[in-house]
Amino acid sequence: MRIVKDEAEVKVPATSANLGPGYDCMGLALSLHDRVRFRATAGATQVHVRGQGKDKLPEDENHLVVRAIRLGLDAVGASQVGVSLWQENQIPQSRGLGSSASAIVSGLALVRAIIAEPEALDNDTMLRIATYLEGHPDNLAPAIYGGITVSGIEGTSSEETATTRQLSSPFLEMGAGEQEEIAGQSEGNKPVLASEFPKTWALKIKNQYDLRPTVFIPDFELDTSQARSLLPEQVPHVDAAKNVANAALLVCALENHPELLMAATTDYLHQNYRRAAMPASVDLMYWLRAQQLPAVISGAGPCVLVLANVNDQVKSQAEKAGWRVRTLELDMRGVREL
Repeated sequence: MRIVKDEAEVKVPATSANLGPGYDCMGLALSLHDRVRFRATAGATQVHVRGQGKDKLPEDENHLVVRAIRLGLDAVGASQVGVSLWQENQIPQSRGLGSSASAIVSGLALVRAIIAEPEALDNDTMLRIATYLEGHPDNLAPAIYGGITVSGIEGTSSEETATTRQLSSPFLEMGAGEQEEIAGQSEGNKPVLASEFPKTWALKIKNQYDLRPTVFIPDFELDTSQARSLLPEQVPHVDAAKNVANAALLVCALENHPELLMAATTDYLHQNYRRAAMPASVDLMYWLRAQQLPAVISGAGPCVLVLANVNDQVKSQAEKAGWRVRTLELDMRGVREL
């Protein structure tokens, strides 16, 4: 794959994942953005950051945007180049608003902008490569596609795998050679991705009412790995069943039934288990819910997201308690080249 441009600039939105019960599979894009400008050079990597993360983010090959660029170039078979980056960040770091997802997506979008065949990095391919870096697609999908998304990784349950291995039938062998041959073929100009890139899927939820989410941003950070470490290996079956029902209801509520959002945003899988890492966030979430506002922890926290506009009185009380409050719009476009 040839590189045909030596400069590009992209804009990528903040995202909020989980939305309560949609753990690791649901998210939405917000009207808060990072901008990244790229120039190919012959020298060493340089990164210049303004705004959120300034003086904290690495300015060399360890920068996540640079890592995504490297992976993207390799994935499409393009030559590596020297990298100069200028990053203007509005998305708060380590707050549950998808800053790492935005970095990964912006890096891959920059690669798409400079190669001869940008269709080789279409949105679906980008999601697969990005998920390889991030580990889960919940923030990545809305950053790429915009709007509200449901996403996941294709797979087979351990029970299904074990059962299939025990089956003995001539039907299992029919057509096996054909399937292997098809799997090795490329689709048009798409690269054949290595097997380590997960097979992902994503769909946009067609929101049909004026959803204006409100974000409550604290003055403290929380590392995602720390928040995830608090989750148990197993949860009660009854809690899992309730969560599946609420996640399904949430899709309907977000499409055209905002009156169902309070019930639909009730979570049984992750929010309460993370209280020890962010007690103020969980307390704020329940205070908001007591006022019939569909509040959830944004991603791994510590931001709190309300899937509704919030009145000035509530905003004022939260601000007096040290929270920065922003009512935003959905970003329906996702990442784009400028």
